[in-house]
Amino acid sequence: MENKPVSRLREGLPFVVRVNYLKSKVVIGLKKEEAPNTYRISDYFSDPIVLYYKDQCGTYRTSKYDFLEVDDLLEICNIDYKDILVSYKNLMNEECIYENANNMLLKLLLAYDKSGDARSDILDIAYDFAAWLYSTDIDENELSYAIRMLNYM
Repeated sequence: MENKPVSRLREGLPFVVRVNYLKSKVVIGLKKEEAPNTYRISDYFSDPIVLYYKDQCGTYRTSKYDFLEVDDLLEICNIDYKDILVSYKNLMNEECIYENANNMLLKLLLAYDKSGDARSDILDIAYDFAAWLYSTDIDENELSYAIRMLNYM
């Protein structure tokens, strides 16, 4: 993906797309260009993405990896697993980030279990997540110490 404009695509595409490519699954980023039906295509995980989500309490910033599901963690081949934790650490001052990070930790653990214990790279990142959450001073209302300790064990 050379980050060059590509024309003749349909209008209204989302900014991130899962694609089957040469028997592999990748996630690409799409940036709408001014020309009709034209997008700039890039490796989503290499781009400096600022991602927000909205719930009943407000709008919050989160990691660009937050949308990944358990199967994505096993099937998508362009994920930089070490960058997942870095992306959450870079948002330590954002409201609700620790809850989202804990959810990602649980997805990583489920992905490892689903791999039949074959993906030690995923388990290593999950351990790093658990250690980080355990050792960080976090408000009890956001993520309780008991949960962090249990995840770390």
